[in-house]
Amino acid sequence: MPPLIFVIILALFLAVAFAIGIRALIEPQCLELSSYELPPATFRIEEGTRTDAGTPLRLLLFTDYHFPLNRLPLESIFSMIADTEPDVVVFGGDMTSHPSDREAGLFIAGRIAAHCADKGIPYLAIRGNHDEDLTPEEAAGYGFPLLINEHFFVKDSGGRWWQFLGLEDIRLGKADVQSSLARRSSFSPAPKPYTVIPAGRRVVLAHNPDTVLELDRAHVAFCLSGHFHGGQIHLPLHLEYNVLRGEVLCRCGFTKGSHPIRGLWHFISRGFGNVLFPLRLDARPEISLITLHESTAPAPSETNDKIIAAYLLENDPVKK
Repeated sequence: MPPLIFVIILALFLAVAFAIGIRALIEPQCLELSSYELPPATFRIEEGTRTDAGTPLRLLLFTDYHFPLNRLPLESIFSMIADTEPDVVVFGGDMTSHPSDREAGLFIAGRIAAHCADKGIPYLAIRGNHDEDLTPEEAAGYGFPLLINEHFFVKDSGGRWWQFLGLEDIRLGKADVQSSLARRSSFSPAPKPYTVIPAGRRVVLAHNPDTVLELDRAHVAFCLSGHFHGGQIHLPLHLEYNVLRGEVLCRCGFTKGSHPIRGLWHFISRGFGNVLFPLRLDARPEISLITLHESTAPAPSETNDKIIAAYLLENDPVKK
């Protein structure tokens, strides 16, 4: 007979493991509607940028649908669109997990686009690293724009134009800001008379968060990303990032939510679905309602920029 203490420890271990397993199975079904305001109200007051009396833009962002590995009904997206009544709905890439599911993913995206069209809400999408075979022509056949280094104009409720720059995923090609500024999506309306949108009302859509490291505040004020899934399954010592991912931002601790970086307001979504396994742990799926105010001053990113610069210097392959 094993000692009683051993039996107790083993029983506790198995009970904890069972509880964690149950939570990991349930959490992918626990969708959260998160709300963010960029720039935050405290920053706008401190910097005096509240003098901009323009109407903010309200957008609903979801990323990383990953059909068929999500555990949420499509109707949950429709419900949140109805509850929030955004000015625009944005999908941040990775509709499926495998090219063989492309047709099903396009069908789902088409349903979302049709739902938005019925409500008079623009729907925009970009590619993620799992969307390598998806083309703008295929997306157009399902009624929505797939922005690959193109821009799209959206009006806020006050009638002001905002410019969305949909960049190519950096694993699939070049994220080209200049091309996106020059090329307007065929789906996009155009301001009349045409005027250049100020950088403070430009928004980059980029699936991989590391894209922000290539951006210039002179061209754009906001960057919205996904890809990290909020870790999806949190492990001790952040092994889900330090071992399983090589991107710079997650190695520096910027994995979800809002972070000022390079003078931009950068947001990273935890995503909607799951990759590899239909499990999540301490990383609930989310759809985010983001209220954007015209940014008339750079985001205070000095501290974060120093952390990133130090990491890059330490891990510079040329230096080593």
